[in-house]
This record gives sequence, structure tokens and C-alpha cells, in this order.
Amino acid sequence: KCAQAEKKNINCNLNIEIPSDMAISMFNISIVLGNLFDNAIEALDGMDDKWIKVIMSYKKENLIIAMSNPYRGEITRYKDGYKTKKENKTEHGYGLRNIKTIVNKCDGTIIIDSSNNVFDVNIALPIRL
Repeated sequence: KCAQAEKKNINCNLNIEIPSDMAISMFNISIVLGNLFDNAIEALDGMDDKWIKVIMSYKKENLIIAMSNPYRGEITRYKDGYKTKKENKTEHGYGLRNIKTIVNKCDGTIIIDSSNNVFDVNIALPIRL
């Protein structure tokens, strides 16, 4: 996903310090990171200041995933999610829902902040080594 972003002149800043022997589904992590990257890459389309920052670490028996990117325009919240800006609403808008489903299934937490034109997602997933 970082290679896809860099092809679109997006600067990816990765800081990943996690143990190699974590008992976590790589399928679930792929869904979480894939959706986060897809959303960030889309949000940066047409912007001049293009960056994505990802921090992954293991602290106090939790896998921490923090991802940030700038965005432009308005973000519309509803209920417990965000409204898609894409024209075909029936086929889009599932990324954050899929992430939240995985976080809930893993008994984790997710905090999303979209203030100051920066979209921040912070996830903690309990993992025992």
C-alpha cells in the first residue's frame, strides 16, 4: 500500500516496532491496514501536502496502530461512522465499518479524530505474546 501511495507522490512515514511472534490474524491486520491506507490515499487525491504517517508498536500487551493523514473539505459523521463522499454509496463506505468490526471482534478499542484537517485513527488490540 505504501508503494501505491508513493506512486501518487504521497510521502509514507512508517515507524513499526512490533515483535515477530505476535499471535494475531494477518488477515485481520491486512484488512485494517488496507482499509486505512485506501482511505488515506483517496483523501489525499488532488492535495499538495501529501503524507501518511503510520506508527505500530507493542505496549502493555496491546498492538497499537496509529495512522494520520491530512484531508481537505468536510467530513460528514453519522451515528458511529462517516459518510462516504463517493457517488455510488451502496458500494462504498465500508472501510471504517470493516475496521471497527475487526477491532470489536478482537476486544480492542478505536479512537478516530478528524479535527484540524488531519484524520487520525488510533487502534489498540489486546495481544498476548
